[in-house]
Amino acid sequence: MVVGAFPIAKLLYLGVRQMSKPVANRIKAGARRSEFFKTYICLPPAQFYHWIEMRTKMRIMGFKGATIKPLNEEAAAELGAELLGEAIIFFIGGGCMVLEYSRQAANARRKEEELNETIVSLQTQVAELSLSTETLGAQLREVNRLLLSFPGPTKKGLKGGPEGKAKTALGGWLRIARRKQARRNMAKKTKRKRMLRSNKVESCISSSWILYITFTDQDYGGGDDDDGGEGGEGDNPQEEDEGRDSGGFYEEEEAEAEQYESRQTSDSGHGDIHRSSLMSEEESKLETKIEGNTNEIKTEIKTEDGAEPVEDRREGAQGTEQQDQAEIKVEENKGGNSRKRPHEENRGYSYYEHREEKRSRTPQPPAEDEEENVDDSIVTLDTYNCDLHFKVSRDRYNGYPLTIEGFAYLWAGARATHGVTQGRVCYEMKINEEIPVKHLPSSEPDPHVVRIGWSLNNCSTQLGEEPFSFGYGGTGKKSCDCKFADYGEKFGENDVIGCYIDFESSNEVEMGFSKNGVNLGVAFRTTKEALAGRALFPHVLVKNCAVEFNFGQKREPYFPQQEGYTFLHDRPMEEKIRGTKGPANKSECEILMMVGLPACGKTTWAIKHAAENPDKKYNILGTNAIMDKMKVMGLRRQRNYAGRWDVLIQQATQCLNRLIEIAARKRRNYILDQLQGESVE
Repeated sequence: MVVGAFPIAKLLYLGVRQMSKPVANRIKAGARRSEFFKTYICLPPAQFYHWIEMRTKMRIMGFKGATIKPLNEEAAAELGAELLGEAIIFFIGGGCMVLEYSRQAANARRKEEELNETIVSLQTQVAELSLSTETLGAQLREVNRLLLSFPGPTKKGLKGGPEGKAKTALGGWLRIARRKQARRNMAKKTKRKRMLRSNKVESCISSSWILYITFTDQDYGGGDDDDGGEGGEGDNPQEEDEGRDSGGFYEEEEAEAEQYESRQTSDSGHGDIHRSSLMSEEESKLETKIEGNTNEIKTEIKTEDGAEPVEDRREGAQGTEQQDQAEIKVEENKGGNSRKRPHEENRGYSYYEHREEKRSRTPQPPAEDEEENVDDSIVTLDTYNCDLHFKVSRDRYNGYPLTIEGFAYLWAGARATHGVTQGRVCYEMKINEEIPVKHLPSSEPDPHVVRIGWSLNNCSTQLGEEPFSFGYGGTGKKSCDCKFADYGEKFGENDVIGCYIDFESSNEVEMGFSKNGVNLGVAFRTTKEALAGRALFPHVLVKNCAVEFNFGQKREPYFPQQEGYTFLHDRPMEEKIRGTKGPANKSECEILMMVGLPACGKTTWAIKHAAENPDKKYNILGTNAIMDKMKVMGLRRQRNYAGRWDVLIQQATQCLNRLIEIAARKRRNYILDQLQGESVE
C-alpha cells in the first residue's frame, strides 16, 4: 500500500498542474497588463519560493553563507503565476472535498435519526401489544373463574333464565367429558385384549406344548413395541382395527389415555391386581398363576399324541383354545401389596422371539448400473478407467463431474479406451459448459479448469501429477510429475483443444496442442526408451466443466487437424492398444477393508498395494484420497487453504459417503481406507 502511494500522489500532482495551466496563463496575462498585480501579487510568492528552494539545496550540498540572488522579473512573474494557479486549484478541490464530507455526514445523521424514530415507534407498538395481551389474559382468567364457580346443574336451574341456560351448557360440556373418559377406558380394554392375543405363542414339542410367558408392568403399559403389529401369532389385524375404531377417539386422546394409565400403574404397588379386576368376562375365564415376584405365568396346553402337522399347528392351536379355554392359574403372593418391581425382570423366550420379528432387516444392495456393450474397436471414454464422480454419457463421448456440495472442490479424471505406441495421432476436446458452482466461496482459485493430455494406463486419474502423465491446463500451464510451467494460452468455455502426439519425427516422442485450430507448439518430449513400448492414452482432468471428445467419430472435425496427423479412431486396429477392462461380474470384484489404529500406516499400505497391483485398478475410498483430489497446482489444500479446515473435512466426509453409494453400483475393486470416527491427518 505504501509503495503504491507515491505513484498515485505524483499522478495527482501532475493532474493538478495540468488543470492549473489555464489559470496560470490568465494570471500571466494580468501581470503583463498591470504593474501593481505583477509587483505585489505575482513576484512576492515567487521570490519566497525561490529563496526556500535554493536554501534547501545549498544545505543539502553543504554550502553555507552563500548569498541567494533573486529571480529576474520575467522568471519570477511566470513562477508566481504557476504557484497561484496551483494554489487556486488546490483550494477549489479542498473546498469540494469539505462540502462533500459535510453532505455525507448530514445524510448519515439523517439516516440515524430516522432509524431511531423507527425503533422508538416499534418499541411503543410492542408495549401496546403487551398491555393488550395482559388485558386479554386477565379477562380469560376471569371467565375461567366464573365457569368453575358454577354449581352442578339442577332441575330448577335448567327450567329457564340466563343462569339456567349457562348451567345447561356447562352440563353438556361435562357430558362430553364423561363420554371421552368412557372412550379412553374402552381403548385401554382394547389394548389389553390385543396384548393378551400377542403373548399367546404356540410351540409344539411332540405330544405336549408348554409355554412360558413373562408379563411385566411394561407389557401392560400399552407400549406399541409389544402389540404384535407385524403379525405375531394369534393376532388379527382386522380385529385390531375394529378394536381401535370402537372407541371413536383421536390420536391425541389416545396419548392422554396412555399417560393416564401409566400414571395409575406407577402410583400403586400392585397394579397387576387392578388390571386383572378390570378384565372382561371372557378374559376372566383364564386362570392365571403368578409365581413369586417374577410375574411368570405358566401355561399348559395338552393335546393328544396324534397332533396335526407342523404347518397346521396354528389352526390346531386355535381349535384347542376354543375347546379347552387355556388354563392359566393365578395365585397372589401373600405379600403382594408390598411387592417392589425389580430393576430388571426376566423375559421369556416368546418376548425375544417377538422382538426378533420387528428387528429391521438389512437393506437390499442398490441396483447395479447398466453398462451397454460397446464394440472394442471404437475409441470412447472408458467408464472403468475414470473417477467414480465423473459421469460419462450414454454415447461415451461426453462427460462431466459431480458438482454438488464438496464435489465442487474435486478434480475428476477419465481416460480413453485405447492408446497408441506409434504413428502421428490426434484428438479434439471441446469445453461445452462451465457448470455453475455458486456454493463455492469467492476465494476459491480457478473454480472452472480443464487439463487435457496423455498418460500411461497405470497412472492415476490426476493428470500431470505423476511421471509419464502430461497435461495442458486452462490456466495456461503445462505439467508433468507436478512440475508446472507456462505454456500456450488460457482456455475456457466453448474453446476446442487439439492434442497431438508424434512417434515418428525423431528418437523422442513429441506432444503438442492447439487452441481453436491455432498450433501452440511442442509442449513435452520424452524418449522412446523411457516409455519402453507402453501406450499413451488420451486423458482429461476436469473441475466443474462439461467436455465433449472427438476421437474421429464425427464426420467433420471442429477444426482441421495438422498436416500428417490422423485421428485415433481412424488408426488401424492393430495400432490401437486397449486399456484395462473391468470385472465381467460382481463375483470377480474385490474389496479390502483397512483395520487398525489411527496413524499406523493403513493409507500408506493401501497406496502401495494399489501400485503393486496396477491390473486390478483399485479405487481407494477414504477422506485422504478425496483430499488428494482437491489439490491446487499439485499442492494439498491443507498447506495453502485460507478457509476453515474443519468445514472442508466435513465436506470431504460427505463426498465419501456419496462415493460409497456410487461404488456399490459399479463393478470395480475397492480398498476402504476409512474407519468410523477417523479424521484426516
